[in-house]
Amino acid sequence: MVAPTVDNPLSENPPPTGSSHAISRQVGLRGLIRKSFAKSAWNDEQFLPEGPLYELINQKEVRAELPNAPSELVDFICKEAKRVFAALLLCELKGDELVTVAESFREHGLTDDLLPIDPEDVGICQDSELISDTESFQEEVSADDLLPADPEDVESGRKEASRGCSNNSALHAFHRLPWRRSLINYFCHVQWKFLAPVFTLDKFDEDLQPNSILPFISSDFQGFGLFDVEIHEDHQGIVLPV
Repeated sequence: MVAPTVDNPLSENPPPTGSSHAISRQVGLRGLIRKSFAKSAWNDEQFLPEGPLYELINQKEVRAELPNAPSELVDFICKEAKRVFAALLLCELKGDELVTVAESFREHGLTDDLLPIDPEDVGICQDSELISDTESFQEEVSADDLLPADPEDVESGRKEASRGCSNNSALHAFHRLPWRRSLINYFCHVQWKFLAPVFTLDKFDEDLQPNSILPFISSDFQGFGLFDVEIHEDHQGIVLPV
């Protein structure tokens, strides 16, 4: 999988970082997630440790973030889509728009089990209103709001639509606004912050993808291609003897 070059398409000024884990109306769940990031000593990428992920995304805080959401949606997020929801928050989706997108994910069955999502797998098909209803959107959105924005991609998408969509049906959740190519790429970029691997003693060969963020809090080169690393405690799936 090749990572696309991405920018945050919606937020030029992300919330300030800090250290507190206390939920507040001023910080909100989005800001609190940012405050809880750890930095990988392997490549300086930020990731959310497993502890804060499960601590922060719970019924109370999701309800506070989505006060108008039905209980079924809150249950879905907390039980099946914690990582998906965290990525949506970093995409700066808010309010009713966030509820609509999250509900679409629930309806399409887009859960944490489907992560990571390759942006190249998110195509367009006959069900995509961004292609079939392009003319009706022309006066409402800019060219960048169409999926995909590149004219060659649009033509390729029309050919794909003519022969039917081969995508996983869950990815059809990306076929409608506010999704556009730049935002999809950004979602696929930030998802890795919530997918740092957990290492266990019973699995010695870990099949890591190129975009994986390794949860190493220290890394020292020992020579001959060897490194001495310390794994974040939340990512050590090990029961130590007493």
